[in-house]
Amino acid sequence: MAVYHEVSAYPFAPGPLSGLPAEYAERRAHCPFGQVRLPSGHDAVLLVTHADAAAALADVRLSHDLTAPGSPRVTVGPSFLDDPETLLNKDGEEHLRIRRIVASAFTPRRVERWRPTIRAVASDLIDRIESAGPTADLVDAYCTPLPSSSSASCSACRTTTRSASSAGATPSPWPPG
Repeated sequence: MAVYHEVSAYPFAPGPLSGLPAEYAERRAHCPFGQVRLPSGHDAVLLVTHADAAAALADVRLSHDLTAPGSPRVTVGPSFLDDPETLLNKDGEEHLRIRRIVASAFTPRRVERWRPTIRAVASDLIDRIESAGPTADLVDAYCTPLPSSSSASCSACRTTTRSASSAGATPSPWPPG
């Protein structure tokens, strides 16, 4: 197994045609459990195999809490991951307690019922892009609002959507009416 002495910057640059970076194949073959440097400047361990990632997630000696002292920050500046109350930052029994509460909402049968709603939200976002003119920022106009608008629509909540570049929020028509 190769030993990497230089810590690589992460995330890696995209591969050809925005495909997976070649570094993943190289690491899977030679260094599946190695250090990387995050955009924040912190070093972290990158796991590139499913088995290693599953083992790490199941290991009670490791924390999911990204607000814990010594945890590497993924990015510089504020992040939703800064909130110690988010499910992603809960460990052990508290994490399991919350997951048990919401698990029934995410069964395959229930999720399948959301498909038409999510498709309608996606179509509406595409319609907005088309009506706005010949150019668009797909991340700003589609990728950023799709998850929150879909989630709000499926839970019958009114939301506001915030584009990545806008200074303020604009009312979302979801749910319609």
